[in-house]
Amino acid sequence: MPAAMWSDATGGLTAVPILNDGKGRVVYRINMKTIDIGEASSPLAEYVRQAQAEPLVFTDHGAPTAVLLSLRNADLETVSLNTNPAFLALIERSRARQEAEGGLSAAEMRRRILSETESAGG
Repeated sequence: MPAAMWSDATGGLTAVPILNDGKGRVVYRINMKTIDIGEASSPLAEYVRQAQAEPLVFTDHGAPTAVLLSLRNADLETVSLNTNPAFLALIERSRARQEAEGGLSAAEMRRRILSETESAGG
């Protein structure tokens, strides 16, 4: 698999970088199955089984309206936080502050943590 792509442990989900957002982050297009709600006729249990392999995006006349995801790599707390408007606003404020005021890179944070661990005898 090319270095620019990745897949989950089952090999069912792939992502391809499509652009850099200008903030040092790469935006990925994740290939997902889409189902128009006008054509969705299987029982919910069948869609849940399919979602174990890949996210299912439900559309209404081509517009995404809902997604069904496996919680295999998440827990209820993660789902709750990622759908909480107050938490999402906090994250956006933090990102804006980071952009305006600067901060530590991930590499610098790792260096500092490892340095503290080593000096503490760990």
